[in-house]
Amino acid sequence: MDEIYNPLHLAICGGVWFTVLFWSRRNIEKGFCDPRISNAHSIGIILMSTTVVLELGIIPESLALSFTSCYFVVDMVDCILRKDFMFLFHAVISLALMLGSSLSPVHYKLHSYHKGMLTEGSTPMLNCWQKTKKKIHYIFFFALFTIFRIVWVPIFLSQTWPHVSDGSSYDRAVIYLGYVWYLLQLAWYVKMIGILINYKEEDEREKNGKTD
Repeated sequence: MDEIYNPLHLAICGGVWFTVLFWSRRNIEKGFCDPRISNAHSIGIILMSTTVVLELGIIPESLALSFTSCYFVVDMVDCILRKDFMFLFHAVISLALMLGSSLSPVHYKLHSYHKGMLTEGSTPMLNCWQKTKKKIHYIFFFALFTIFRIVWVPIFLSQTWPHVSDGSSYDRAVIYLGYVWYLLQLAWYVKMIGILINYKEEDEREKNGKTD
């Protein structure tokens, strides 16, 4: 198995994300929650994970793992500072899945975590909708969330299961944790369906403080 975590990659990615955290908390209204920061992580990890899953050999897998693991560590710190415990739970599960799958020879070979990170495909559209509150943007976000999180996750988990079902309890536990993460997505999805059915663009814009 290739080197999982290169110390240099960890140092660079950790330094960058912690710098972004401290700088954003002082200079940006939304701090580390700023959509530009979220988009930088989402788009970056989607591109890197895609190259890993397709085995294109463009970047070292250690760089992709360091990039996103350091992001979630910093995200956890930010959630604690903001006392946002729901998203802290999300960050903890995401980090646990990343560490659990990357440290497992079976999941590492299957690129399980990078397949899971493709779920970030819906995040940029979420940030777009949160900015505009336009119904059309919500519909696009809803569609992408459905594809990347509601449909894709059980597909790749079910494809992975035969490779670990007769293996170690550790490898199976990673899959179980993946389903816990999926249940969280389903809880959000139920709420999203209600928003879509009852969507009134004017009301959503007022909630966001927009009058134009």
